[in-house]
Amino acid sequence: MSVKIIATSDLHIGRKVTGIEGGGPELSSRETWKKIVGHAIGNKIDVIALAGDIVDHNNRYFEAVAPLLSAFSQLKDKGIQVYLVAGNHDFDVLPRILQSNQFDNVHMLGANGTWEVKTFEKDNERIQFAGWSFPSQYYSKDPTESLDELKTEPSIPAIGLLHGEIGIQGSIYAPVSLSALQNSRIGTWIIGHIHKPDVWCENPYIFYPGSPLALNPKETGPHRPWLITVENGITGVPTPLFNSSIRFEKLGIDVSEAVTEDLFRMKATDAILKMNEKLRPHLGDVSRLVYDVELTGNHDDIGHLEAWAGTMAAATDHGIAGETIVSVRKVETSVKPSVGNLEALAVQSSPAGLLAQIILGINNNEDSPLVNDLLKDWKIKQNEIRLSDAYRPLRNQDATVEDPDFQGRQYLLKESIRLLGTLLQQNKK
Repeated sequence: MSVKIIATSDLHIGRKVTGIEGGGPELSSRETWKKIVGHAIGNKIDVIALAGDIVDHNNRYFEAVAPLLSAFSQLKDKGIQVYLVAGNHDFDVLPRILQSNQFDNVHMLGANGTWEVKTFEKDNERIQFAGWSFPSQYYSKDPTESLDELKTEPSIPAIGLLHGEIGIQGSIYAPVSLSALQNSRIGTWIIGHIHKPDVWCENPYIFYPGSPLALNPKETGPHRPWLITVENGITGVPTPLFNSSIRFEKLGIDVSEAVTEDLFRMKATDAILKMNEKLRPHLGDVSRLVYDVELTGNHDDIGHLEAWAGTMAAATDHGIAGETIVSVRKVETSVKPSVGNLEALAVQSSPAGLLAQIILGINNNEDSPLVNDLLKDWKIKQNEIRLSDAYRPLRNQDATVEDPDFQGRQYLLKESIRLLGTLLQQNKK
């Protein structure tokens, strides 16, 4: 008889989807957890394996404790076991929630940064669950350096639970050696921390299941928990279960030929409908599909183009029948002005010439004094904004910050293109 395991990570119970307006309880990590538990009970799952960051932060304790304890109780009544490790977000709060030890079906592995293994048994099947938990919010050592402490039985299939960053030397979130995972006796590794699903190796099988709920617009593509089946001592390849209730996607639209507002609307609508049809077979359980649109190409009138684009985000239904609501969250313009020769324009001592110099300097990755001065000013202003009181909550998060030089150059490029297009259009009148 087979053993069925739900694998997931980075639930961040206590958090809701950010970056969009509206939405009901289905866009909360708490509801996603309830859905996972309901699926486990309804489909006679044997084990739920959680690879860390189950709770968002210590200050979300009271938001997480009730749904966790309620779920553990329901799972216990159905004989479903839970194996889990703590990540950098819940390194302290998760042990605190479990300290009562009232649920003998819930097993936290590797407390205090030590490796631990426990064996699950069902009929004639035996599975070893091995894991390591974060001992503190930040951990800059590779946990696999002490992997030899783990004593597993070679004849019994083993599944590893770990939270960290594979192949990122210098990470403060447990930099994990891929080769150490590959050379271990563990046949399947479930790794938490990275929210995008990703397979690093197929033998042994090493993968990030990703967050089961897309938590913000940067988390594009499908998100879901996974099913792992073990039968006759053989661990199968993880297969996807139900989808995240929301899906974010990026969509590029070439608007070079959209010379009128009507043509722009036709072009944009056609692109969205085509993408809808492409995604339709993969949208089961998805209640909201949200696009971030990037306009590309060359255009004579970028100012008018931006005004036309403003109406795209106002619509809330972009043409999928059924229960999926399709909307555009924002539209960015990366359109270049229709200039025959930027090099010729750049030699002019005019505002248009200066803008052309900036565009060429950034595109060619040149060490331009003009670009460097503008970039310096941008960094000062950006830092002032980042240090303002309004952005204090974001400074407390551990999200990866984009390279300021790259971010600044992209901002300058975008604004220079927009201004040059507007300026050239005005000169035509």
